[in-house]
Amino acid sequence: RPGQFYRLQNFETLAQRTADTTLTIRRQPLLEHQPIVPNPALADALATPAEWGAIVVTSPRGAQLLADALATWADGTHWPPLWGVGDATAAPLRAAGRILQVGPGGSGAEGAAESLAGAMLAAMVRGPILFVAGEPHRPDLEARLTDAGLAVTTVAVYRTSAVPDVELLAAVDRADLMLVASPTLVAALAAQGDDALRPGYVAIGATTAAACRAAGLAPVA
Repeated sequence: RPGQFYRLQNFETLAQRTADTTLTIRRQPLLEHQPIVPNPALADALATPAEWGAIVVTSPRGAQLLADALATWADGTHWPPLWGVGDATAAPLRAAGRILQVGPGGSGAEGAAESLAGAMLAAMVRGPILFVAGEPHRPDLEARLTDAGLAVTTVAVYRTSAVPDVELLAAVDRADLMLVASPTLVAALAAQGDDALRPGYVAIGATTAAACRAAGLAPVA
């Protein structure tokens, strides 16, 4: 129903739940991602692996860039424990032969990054923590770890931005419901003002749902 929120875990969940309906699903990327290359900050951080109690990544794109960076080091390099959110994030590192601790996805009002931080604290991970992230990103993971007394160094490995406004508004104009999975996209849509209010918004994950509510894009179901 337009104007309400539905919490879904991923795009596959949406496809499964709508398979027997008359809904037409159109997948259109509305975000652009640019790797930060070269990345001296990441190179410097990885040059001293013994310094870190853990390395954490929360997105598949960040995991792939981290895997690529780790591949440039000698096979005998001893790395601290690697932590990630979910199987999609784990996949690039596992494919590169890295052992990864996979934290839980978000549930209820807690986002996936915050849930991962909770799992790391439960496992008594020591600091400091190297957080390999996109830019911008939510501060939930850093906040929870630092609140627990762990030092966190964040290194951005890619930058995310919305497509041009004309493409955003064209997507809005064609949709009765828009599925969004990123607070960055929510912010870009909200910046379009009243022109972005026509469709309802379906949010994947608690963090994106909270961003939608804060931006006033649709009432909470």
